[in-house]
Amino acid sequence: MNENPKIKLKLTIIDIVLEIFGWTSILLIWILIFKNYKSLPNVIPTHYNISGNADHFDKKSNILALPIIASILFIGIKLYLINFQTFLITLQK
Repeated sequence: MNENPKIKLKLTIIDIVLEIFGWTSILLIWILIFKNYKSLPNVIPTHYNISGNADHFDKKSNILALPIIASILFIGIKLYLINFQTFLITLQK
């Protein structure tokens, strides 16, 4: 029997702005990648030395790692914070 109350916390203006900024950033990363993916060369530089010269090259499909990792991290942190808020509310009882 879990009788913990379901409390919906209200978001402040700053929370709402940060939410919109986060989701917009993730969306823009995906749009930027897909819009420019066809125009990329098949091999792209992935690492530069201290002089600014490319010293490692890889397939252009590796550029998808950035939006994938960013999306996983953003959604993972969102889910963690939702569960953490519930945990804090339970502790306050």
